[in-house]
Amino acid sequence: MPHLTCRPILLVSLAYVVFFESLKGELNQYPHIHICDLYPAFLDTPGIQHAANYTGKYLKPAPPVYDPRKVARAILSLINHPQSKTTIGAASGFLRLAYYLFPTLSRNITAAAMRTYLKQAHSIENTSGNVLHFSRIWKWNRWRLAQHVAATLSAFKKAFIVRRYGNWFNYFN
Repeated sequence: MPHLTCRPILLVSLAYVVFFESLKGELNQYPHIHICDLYPAFLDTPGIQHAANYTGKYLKPAPPVYDPRKVARAILSLINHPQSKTTIGAASGFLRLAYYLFPTLSRNITAAAMRTYLKQAHSIENTSGNVLHFSRIWKWNRWRLAQHVAATLSAFKKAFIVRRYGNWFNYFN
């Protein structure tokens, strides 16, 4: 959902959409190569804690917040049943549909919700996150982060095994 305080992430997200749409066009001559877009809602990861924050307010993900293992399961499912676009979580699907049907209303509601949240959020100092230096939050969330990394790596390992032993490389010949 577009909002002024989210410009950097929106630009990156738009870049991903454009990149993957062009990639789908370039690879459409290979019927066994599938580019699958995943659209999750907010995930329970330390991303917001590590990100730069110049709002002067404590930021946290908007509910509902999903477990990253849900994304890992979706990736595994897409290996066997590829789909062009997959929405993860009911909230994400609802928000995409609402924005598609009522873009102006959705944009205005999102902006009002962000303004209300930022008025009520606790004040903090601005931070560059871990862009310019190592984040101290890593130490506080090390175990939780390790669990998420392990789940993601496990999903990619399974994806590789399925593709490797499913003669994935033969599709390029």
